[in-house]
Amino acid sequence: MSTVAAQHGSKIRQLAPSEEMFVGFGEYIGLSLRTVGTLDTDTLADAFDALLDSHPVLTACLSWDGHGHNLVAPAPGPRLAASVRDGRLDEPLAGADPDPENALAGLYVVRDGRRAVVTLLVHHCIADALSASAMLAQMWSYYTDLTENRTFMVVPHEFPASAEELLSGRPPERRTGSAPRAPEPVAAGSVPNILSLRLTAAETEHLVEIAKRELVTVNSLVTAAIVRAEADCLGLSPDGIRFHYPMNMRAVTRPPTPVTAGTAVLGIGRFRPPAGVTDQVDIARAFADNLRAELVDGTVRDSALRLPEAFGAISGHGPGAVLTTNWQTIVPPPVPDGLEFEDFHATIYHRPRRPGTVGLAETPGTTLYFVNIFQGRLRVQISAPQSVAVEPRQRRLTALRSYLAGVGVA
Repeated sequence: MSTVAAQHGSKIRQLAPSEEMFVGFGEYIGLSLRTVGTLDTDTLADAFDALLDSHPVLTACLSWDGHGHNLVAPAPGPRLAASVRDGRLDEPLAGADPDPENALAGLYVVRDGRRAVVTLLVHHCIADALSASAMLAQMWSYYTDLTENRTFMVVPHEFPASAEELLSGRPPERRTGSAPRAPEPVAAGSVPNILSLRLTAAETEHLVEIAKRELVTVNSLVTAAIVRAEADCLGLSPDGIRFHYPMNMRAVTRPPTPVTAGTAVLGIGRFRPPAGVTDQVDIARAFADNLRAELVDGTVRDSALRLPEAFGAISGHGPGAVLTTNWQTIVPPPVPDGLEFEDFHATIYHRPRRPGTVGLAETPGTTLYFVNIFQGRLRVQISAPQSVAVEPRQRRLTALRSYLAGVGVA
């Protein structure tokens, strides 16, 4: 065991290539819920502590052994504590600066009067959006039980397995000659700029009704709208857009993998509209057909076993690359009387292991989108890297709103 690992604690296991990739990107994913009403931050801190007991992987950290990163137990001492401060709600990670050598997760609360934004931040090497969402819901369940003086049991989960192990049935081996370079000190992390649009409940319901009428999914219609907005803003035809999307692969394992039993269990789907197809509903149907075909022929599953290569191929062929993560419908967790949720959105924190590394949200030539529905309203977020002017990204959102709200309107 390396000296660094010994300083932290016992080695849990080495990271698989899919997990190592997210360490390279320096990617933490944040799930931010905006609340209004009475929020007891001491009780919330206790709920977070219970979550750490339930999911010990959240207390782990990373060490380097000369060949790659390992997941290691924390050194004895104080546990992760929730960060609580007063400030602007549009800066949910103000003051946050986690380092993967010390923390792979954190809870950040920013208050402004009766309102607050609560963000669970988890490194992408130990969780994806699906598993992080499950942990977030569990934490709020603990909060409600604690507030209402209900007894509950905290059951520790096993450390999650990698996609490679779950899909192949054996732990991955580090490939000769492919070990990542040793990490170098990085002064501080950063929060990439993300722009957002949120449809009204009526606009979202209209989208749902059109999907039902046309026998397509809402996800397919949103995909088609993103494709058309990107094409318009880049001066391309829709078939010039290369659309990529992560897919949860837990259901294809035998038996199916429980949500929090895997880290980033993702495959990458790829879609390019057929030449000459420009109608939004027709693009949506083509996307659905392509998705079914890739699931049947195993293309997406195979990509999960070589995730670094699949991600690396996204932006390597000129303009028009899109990566969209659709979190589907986020179900609000139950909360005590006197507290309500107003909104949900994705947040990203970027803490690379070496200077100059570009995170997913700032990859040149690729536009990153996040999609979710919360409380009956569709939200679409788009990355706005520092290397790219904000105005072109804002134009995309303007075009996207037009396509989302106008689909099916004669």
